[in-house]
Amino acid sequence: MLANADLIRVGICVGFGIILCGLRFKLVLYVDAIFSIVSGVCTFLYATDGLTQYTKGISVDFQHELLVQFRVILLIMPSIIWLLSQKSMDVTVRTAIGVSRFVSCSGAFIVMAAAHMGSDNFTTFHLLYSVLPFGLWGLAMCVQLVRTGSRVNIKLRNVDVNTYIVIDMVLLLIIGLVHLSSPALLYGLLDLTLDPLHIYLHRVNGAVMLGLACHTWVGQRFRYVEDKHSLLLTRLLCCLLWLGRVAHAFVNGQLPAQPAAYAYVGTVSAILLPAFLGCVLAENGPFTSAYWSGNRNPSMVGQEHLPDSQGRPSAY
Repeated sequence: MLANADLIRVGICVGFGIILCGLRFKLVLYVDAIFSIVSGVCTFLYATDGLTQYTKGISVDFQHELLVQFRVILLIMPSIIWLLSQKSMDVTVRTAIGVSRFVSCSGAFIVMAAAHMGSDNFTTFHLLYSVLPFGLWGLAMCVQLVRTGSRVNIKLRNVDVNTYIVIDMVLLLIIGLVHLSSPALLYGLLDLTLDPLHIYLHRVNGAVMLGLACHTWVGQRFRYVEDKHSLLLTRLLCCLLWLGRVAHAFVNGQLPAQPAAYAYVGTVSAILLPAFLGCVLAENGPFTSAYWSGNRNPSMVGQEHLPDSQGRPSAY
């Protein structure tokens, strides 16, 4: 039985989810960004404490902590992309965030719910503060996408940065599927001990990466090149942050084995490489003054963009 305090928290959480379903999509994305960053920072700093409350009968180690911190960085990526592209007139940018969140949160919810129902290692705290929020988060994004029509530019514009975006999408898709379907294979190759929490965390991270792959897939159709550059720049910065975290852990001797460090560095470097090349080599990339000028219109490729008020549901 749930305590009265837990029931109140569940009611607040459900009520907040219902409110998100009724707000304008752009406002929901701001709420999403703020919530993702604030909760992400807290989770990043107190990952071990959270896992201790989520689980029972499992000894939480540093490997678990790193996997949680990796998920935090993955979830923050779309929020940073949105903050960099919020002034864009292209509604495909908003749709991409919504699709990414829906796939990531829905996939993570399925993994979490299946793990919770199929194992005695997870607590009521995990159900209330992890499974339920992810389910409501995914549901809210689904409702918003249905209400707004999830508009996407039909024409795929052939610009040089698209090459790096496609590579990024393929890598995220492959790595996400491996983490989602075969975490035991990864640990067998690394000769590391695997417990149910490792499997759970790898599968949740894999689900989130599939959402990011969907974001990149939609990102090919962004009308403005600067928005595509924002996507690659965010990927680059977040990968560098993660590599810094792994390097800090490796120097301090916190990683359980050297192969684990190599696996982390190799995985993130694979994602980082196309982002770095796209930022450096693409025309008017993030390392040029043109990107930071704030003018989105000159780099538009194709027909003129319709005003926000023309031909679009009011939910935007």
